[in-house]
Amino acid sequence: MYEVRVETHLEAAHQLPGCDCCGGIHGHSYKVTILCRARHLNDRGMVVDGDKVLEKLKRFDHKFLNDLPEFKEQMPTAENLARVICELEPTAWKVELWETNWLCISYTRETEAEYRHPPKI
Repeated sequence: MYEVRVETHLEAAHQLPGCDCCGGIHGHSYKVTILCRARHLNDRGMVVDGDKVLEKLKRFDHKFLNDLPEFKEQMPTAENLARVICELEPTAWKVELWETNWLCISYTRETEAEYRHPPKI
């Protein structure tokens, strides 16, 4: 299994109505780590092109998250942002999102496992 770690920073603002601590508009300097996995390398000999992953994240940088289509039906919490980022990249299996220097949220894509009985001898 191959694994690639892509790290970057995002600057974004959001508002969480009804939340005592985050009800007003405020921003964060997010540190984002995206972990991508593949059993086989692509035709270019890579798990993923890190530059293309970073390009996908530009949609969140220096934005008011509440205005983005991904958050029209859900609150732009760090938890939801971590999941949305993970879902942008098919090879991503985990996203770690540091919202502050003391709070890290992680989202792990659900994986499926299959159990097969051993053959009878």
